[in-house]
Amino acid sequence: MTRNEGSIVSVSVCGASRVKTQVPDRKRSFMSPSIKIADPRKLKLLLTSSFLASMACVDLCAELTAARMADDFVEAQGVCLHVQNFSEQQWPQMRKYLGDLGFRYYRDGLEHADNPVLLARYQDLYDSFGMKLLAVCGPYGNDGLQPADGSLDHVVAKIAKIKHLILAVEGPNEPEYFWHDGWEYGGFKDRPSQVVWYQNLLYKTLKENAETRDLLVTSFAAARVETPYNWYRESKPDISHDIAAYHHYNGVFLPNPYDTLKNVREYYRSEKPFYLTEHGYRIRGDGHVSQKAQMKLNTRSMAFFYDWDGNQKTFFYVAGPDSADGEDYGLSNKDFTPCPTYTSMKQVISLVNDSKWNPALKKWDTVEFTPESLDYSATGENQDFGWRLIQKRNGEFFLMALPYINVANSDGSDIENRTRAVTLSFKSKYKVTQYQCNDYGVYQATNLEASATSFDVKLPDTLTLFKIVSTK
Repeated sequence: MTRNEGSIVSVSVCGASRVKTQVPDRKRSFMSPSIKIADPRKLKLLLTSSFLASMACVDLCAELTAARMADDFVEAQGVCLHVQNFSEQQWPQMRKYLGDLGFRYYRDGLEHADNPVLLARYQDLYDSFGMKLLAVCGPYGNDGLQPADGSLDHVVAKIAKIKHLILAVEGPNEPEYFWHDGWEYGGFKDRPSQVVWYQNLLYKTLKENAETRDLLVTSFAAARVETPYNWYRESKPDISHDIAAYHHYNGVFLPNPYDTLKNVREYYRSEKPFYLTEHGYRIRGDGHVSQKAQMKLNTRSMAFFYDWDGNQKTFFYVAGPDSADGEDYGLSNKDFTPCPTYTSMKQVISLVNDSKWNPALKKWDTVEFTPESLDYSATGENQDFGWRLIQKRNGEFFLMALPYINVANSDGSDIENRTRAVTLSFKSKYKVTQYQCNDYGVYQATNLEASATSFDVKLPDTLTLFKIVSTK
């Protein structure tokens, strides 16, 4: 198979391979959005792969399903970026990667806003590609974000100057790692109390400033969800935020968003929306997976966390090989050649993107519309899949088959999964194109029957998309 990074490859026949399925010793629970449960909190650890395997007869989405705007899916994706770590020679390549990727948001530290070279990069990402910044704000290092006489007015003044470039302001990053024990802020000596004091002061100062009061403010995001949960389980302080933020790294296993979400909401004691501000999979170092598995996991996460019970945006870690972490998690290799995960994510966005950025007007040409519904069902070996339905303004539906299948063993080695036989059925006749990803992250397009109401398909352990077009 030819490696191709720049376009979707079309083929006329879709082959289906069957190989021995391996099941890892350790399974993780998850919530399937296609299964209706009266009280999901009572099933905290029951929805394992083995549990779902016993439900082979369940028909998913056998009803009229309302689609979401395709642009909502694109709006939900972001990437973490360390702008300052790229040299003058490296930046043009990374800039091009970011523009080609098609994400509209990136996450970086606010401390760089005073550097004219880095500020110019922020401005260019917005001017050229419409990308906005999730600005992380914490008192780390000599970055000008520390309180001055108990005030953060100087920090908010810095934010006000670049407000047009900002999506939202995020509280301190991973305070259990980066907060210094010798600090004393707000009259507190213990770290948990200082973090809450800084977070609440940041929120209060932003909201009291006429220029910044309409900016969204996220909570601080701990490296481990259980850290703030344990910090505040007893004291339950008020933590000011518009959006709850958290980080989610899950090694080689399936995401377990219910337990994560439960802790996030419990320690904030709110039902506010949230951003997943760091998420990714290692391709080097402890807990690493292969680049092929990273591609499958990251691309799947684009759909998995898309509007999952309040999750509004997911920021994938990290854009490039800008540091040791960047090489371990990055979407591109050290020599700036793209990893398969970059290629696959880029092509998913290219398929479903429904808006263009107008550099002259500094706006997206987004058209708001009410998506239609689609009457369909998925039967067969569908118990290992969830489904997402979106629609573009031209009427094209995209149905995403989201695999709940482990792709790596605990030692990081690949699991070679067999394909699953699924039948998609519709009430009317449609023209259907299946987009399936190869090992290099290239989506291959296969035209199914020209006009039919039922399609027998083979689903792999990667995110698969079906473009569904009415024949009327």
